[in-house]
Amino acid sequence: MKRGLLLLVLLGAAVLAFGGASFAVVQQQPPATADEMPSDAKKLSEWAQQRMNQGNWKDADKGWKAWLEKNTDDAQAEQVYQQLGNLHLWYSRRHAEAREWYSKLCEKFPKSANYWHYRMQVAQSYQYQSLRDKAIEEYMKIGKEGADARIRANAIQQAWSLKGKHFYMHVNGTFTAGRQPEVNVQL
Repeated sequence: MKRGLLLLVLLGAAVLAFGGASFAVVQQQPPATADEMPSDAKKLSEWAQQRMNQGNWKDADKGWKAWLEKNTDDAQAEQVYQQLGNLHLWYSRRHAEAREWYSKLCEKFPKSANYWHYRMQVAQSYQYQSLRDKAIEEYMKIGKEGADARIRANAIQQAWSLKGKHFYMHVNGTFTAGRQPEVNVQL
């Protein structure tokens, strides 16, 4: 009986000691919340990226948008617009919203090395939203207006694929922007 009582007292003391210590640690370091967004641009960018990496796209969205409100003319703005587009295309699956961000990228950065990639993402957002005709239309525009043969060929292949016509295509290097493409097709 004494042994059982002694074990019970020791067990109670251990629970109080470790439980109390754990409670004190929890009280000292409450978990971070979405409301604790930093105001510094660099820290805010890191905070948003960390939320995105953790799959917390709602907080990442808030962070990137807050960054843009404060830093619209910053050199990193293009990257943040792209992060927002990617976030909604791949994580939140809000394809219309992704399309808006990619369209803004195209408007604000028409000379960007990634311009045609952004245009392809716009077309892809239509495709993912099951707006087949709009996707085909956008891919065909890219096929006609694209900066180089590789981009035009890729866009045309995507359009034809959506039409159910899978093929291999080779575009002659003399193909110029603004003209209808002449291609060698192997069905």
